[in-house]
Amino acid sequence: MEDSYKVDHMQGKRYPKEFTKEILEEYAARTSTVHGISIPVNIEIKADQKVIDFSSMENILKKASTYVLRDCPCRTQIGNCDTPKDVCIHLDDYGDKTIKAGQHNAKYVTYEEALDSVTRAQEAGLVHMAYTKKDDSYPKAICGCCSCCCGNFAGILRFGIEFPFLLVTSDKIAEYSASDCIGCGVCVDRCHFEAWEMVDGKIVYDADRCYGCSNCTTTCPSLAIKMIERN
Repeated sequence: MEDSYKVDHMQGKRYPKEFTKEILEEYAARTSTVHGISIPVNIEIKADQKVIDFSSMENILKKASTYVLRDCPCRTQIGNCDTPKDVCIHLDDYGDKTIKAGQHNAKYVTYEEALDSVTRAQEAGLVHMAYTKKDDSYPKAICGCCSCCCGNFAGILRFGIEFPFLLVTSDKIAEYSASDCIGCGVCVDRCHFEAWEMVDGKIVYDADRCYGCSNCTTTCPSLAIKMIERN
């Protein structure tokens, strides 16, 4: 992971620029009902990227015929980190509407370019969130989110704001092998949900806080963490 991608994601941290709690509460009050779902990306299996409740990211993209990438409006506006902006994916009619709106550098891309954006976002430590409306058969919007810039994510994690949609855990969960751990702390740095903590030089893992995004798994140098099915 490049140094420019390293970001402090800890909950409760204040940032130079941020959505205030008041702004996010007002947004929550007028947001329509959708479901936000955290997506684990397993880069150890090339192009077979696991997804929450939908079999795999690859399968979601294969269902679509139109792919649009656009810049993340939250990171564009707030700018508290230097992670990639052009990793928001809009599919089919939702993508066409995004192009028509002419905002956030939206552009049509190929299936391969869409998959590549997923990998770039994961390498940067972003959490993949799939947003789907009630009548959608599959998500039409997939965002690479950070807790320092993204409004919904920050509202839920940092302020405990209740939105009309649920932040649903992945169908995967991290499994930790303390005997294989070298105590490097990469998992602590990359976890937005504070499932990992360094205590007296040792890693402490709280499975109850794991949302199954796989940011810890894909960068663990000692392979002490793996994703398993959530019971």
